[in-house]
Amino acid sequence: MSATYSQPTSLYRAVQGLGFTFLISASGLAMATESATVQHQIEVAGQTHLVIDNGVGSIELRYSDSPYVEVEVALEGKRSGWLRRKVDVSEMDIRQRISNDTIRLSFNEDNVNARFIVYAPSFAQTQMNLGVGQVSSRYFEGDLSISVGVGEAQVTLDPKQLGSVSASVGVGGIDTPGVNGFTVERRVVSATLGGQGEGDYRLSIDVGVGDINIAARSE
Repeated sequence: MSATYSQPTSLYRAVQGLGFTFLISASGLAMATESATVQHQIEVAGQTHLVIDNGVGSIELRYSDSPYVEVEVALEGKRSGWLRRKVDVSEMDIRQRISNDTIRLSFNEDNVNARFIVYAPSFAQTQMNLGVGQVSSRYFEGDLSISVGVGEAQVTLDPKQLGSVSASVGVGGIDTPGVNGFTVERRVVSATLGGQGEGDYRLSIDVGVGDINIAARSE
């Protein structure tokens, strides 16, 4: 008795197609990169201003006697929803805008955390802007301005260099270990600090919600 061969049913073909689609989707998920690190070295050619803008994550600024601004940024994709996969960061990078007087580094992508570590020589003016996260600076020379929407700002500096100081927190507190001659005014939920030191450098910090820590220590 000969065997009877039947053509695949429509249901079978549909299931087979779904399996093939799943394999393609799984392959795409495997190829997606949820974290990456980018590095750049930028020569300082007479610029006097350094600006760093970041949406979510952190900015860590350290002094270097090198004639270059050296930048390392760790990128980490986040989910935009509970059932969504993490953002692919494999093709992402920071933006660099360099003019005669300013070096500007920026990153602002939705659902991506960016952790900046920057080694830089002295600039006449340095500005760091962060939406959510932490900003820190250690023993940096020149005028320094920091703005944080939600998070924390930490500055460690030589008290002999500290001149004009202005700091404010909308909701949070200000701590000044080792800083003498400045008074923190605290209200119900906010705090401000102002004054004039013996140094030449201006320090300005503004935090919407969070904390400010200004520590004075000799290097």
